Amino acid sequence: MFHTPYYYHNISMRLSEVLDDIGVDEYIVMKRRRANLLNETMQTIHFRGSFTHSQKTVYQLGSQSEGTTTMGLQSDTDILICLDDNIVIQDWSEWTPSKKAFLMIQNETTPPGYCLLQVLRPDTPLPVTHETGNVFVKDTSGWILCKNTIVDVAMPEEHQRQGPSAALAAKPGFFAMDLVLAFPCQSWPQSSRVWLDQQDTNTWPTAEMKRYVKSTKCFVVGVGSRASENADFEWRLSTSLAERSLMFNLNITQIRCYILMKMILKTYINADNESSISSYMCKTVLFHCIASKPSNIWKKCNIFNCLNFCLFALNNCILNEHCPHFIVHENNIMQGKFSAEVKHQLLGRLSNLIPCDGISLFGIQIDDLGERLQIKLNMINEVHQDMLQPEEYTMAITTGLLRDTAKWISNIHQTKDESLETLFQKVLCFTRYYRDGNMLEKTACRLLAPKYCTSTGSLIASQNIKLTEQFLLKHLPGLMQDRTQMLLQAD
Repeated sequence: MFHTPYYYHNISMRLSEVLDDIGVDEYIVMKRRRANLLNETMQTIHFRGSFTHSQKTVYQLGSQSEGTTTMGLQSDTDILICLDDNIVIQDWSEWTPSKKAFLMIQNETTPPGYCLLQVLRPDTPLPVTHETGNVFVKDTSGWILCKNTIVDVAMPEEHQRQGPSAALAAKPGFFAMDLVLAFPCQSWPQSSRVWLDQQDTNTWPTAEMKRYVKSTKCFVVGVGSRASENADFEWRLSTSLAERSLMFNLNITQIRCYILMKMILKTYINADNESSISSYMCKTVLFHCIASKPSNIWKKCNIFNCLNFCLFALNNCILNEHCPHFIVHENNIMQGKFSAEVKHQLLGRLSNLIPCDGISLFGIQIDDLGERLQIKLNMINEVHQDMLQPEEYTMAITTGLLRDTAKWISNIHQTKDESLETLFQKVLCFTRYYRDGNMLEKTACRLLAPKYCTSTGSLIASQNIKLTEQFLLKHLPGLMQDRTQMLLQAD
């Protein structure tokens, strides 16, 4: 591919030190993951303890929960809400009474990685035969299909639809959020099971990792293929939990490569706020590189070479306009994403980065990475006053994670219009999860329960005061009159 210069080892070591300094190390990565997993657990318990007609499970996905971000990248929070009362089945044996069920249809008309959802009756395993509104619509085959526009009904009013997600602008104290509503699959779709059953000679992902992946849920999310004429009826298969489990198994050098790719993407490739190449494409490229390269190359003294492998693979994907989904290989995630003109521009920008000789890294201003690297290489001596020291970075990240958790607790604990019965229901839910749940659920309950107990006590006290006032207003005049007569008689 290209000759490895002798100085790559030195740059790799200095670059690894810089990434350590800005909080990309095992300690901070695990801290980010624990904080986000705790926040998603609190939200799930909150939903399940509410008097609602639908049950939901919340997953915080993407860079924040993977720990693959930095303060300077300011990554969005990706939230997937699984609507558990709805199920997607692949054969009639999976049908469950009282659930809103859909039969997954994949045929020659559906693009790889996508499906159609046939609407089924909740009382018996038979398809629905009548159209309902604008979302349960009959197609040319006579099936009643669910249009993916159904998810718009449940989206927040202030959202902006972007693919399957609702983009919510950043609010004070919160990052911008991408909210996705999803239906759970009863089992892994056949097109995805092919990857699980492959007996690869590669060591990654390992057989043990695949066994765990099999236990994760698959979803369908409401978006069709850009290249399809039937996009409103198509639903995309999502293996986001499986991908998160793969990310959790990366070593620190692989995580650092991904972060560097995102920094290069933001600085050089997606110039002027373009989004032709997404961070998800970079993640997919990284997965393919890890699967195809020997495991012993992914170490901090070789990170510069690893970064070059990834950039070279990304360049080939753009050149061929083909980046296969890591799990559903037939699904080309670059299909229809950019025009011929944009492709020419992207290849031109990447040609200046491959092979990466270090100079391009000097131009990255995110987290002052370029300047920090030049300092490590003794190319400059002056440090600007605003540059945080490593211990300040650790403190700022830790404080930010604690603040985020506190804000999620405050956001969940909105009891203004809740009745005493609802509060009791939630406290009982916390008790059940604390008794029977895992460590994350126990921790979530310890954080949420005191606030709800306080609110319950305050509401009880308030109601008692109100009842006392009502009693006094009703009976006080009579009591005062009796008291006055008693005093007169005594005189």
